Amino acid sequence: MEILKGESLEAIHIPLKSEEVVILITNSNVKHQLTGSEYPQRRQQCQTAAKLLGLASLRDATMEDLKSWYIF
Repeated sequence: MEILKGESLEAIHIPLKSEEVVILITNSNVKHQLTGSEYPQRRQQCQTAAKLLGLASLRDATMEDLKSWYIF
């Protein structure tokens, strides 16, 4: 399986351990209105969290980061 990182356009190969895995990607073409929604607030929360964690973006977090930040 190949994953394309949107920001850098870097392709990453991830081997699948089973031939029975099926991945379905769809696009409903549904347009969402972002004004008047909670999207801007959520985006700001994500940007604030990334900054507090010393990351450019939350997508830069590793599994080790997630485990070290888990507080429950």
